[in-house]
Amino acid sequence: MKGKYSEDPFLAKFLGYESETAEDVLQWRRDRIAKRGSDSKRGRQIV
Repeated sequence: MKGKYSEDPFLAKFLGYESETAEDVLQWRRDRIAKRGSDSKRGRQIV
């Protein structure tokens, strides 16, 4: 799309122009677990 909708606030967020991607899946998972906190019942610890 080459930035076609990057000026529209709703579409920019919806299409991911404002999102950051993790280096890999494991890093994404670690970040997600860290954001939920240690008291969360969901998710498992990655060793």
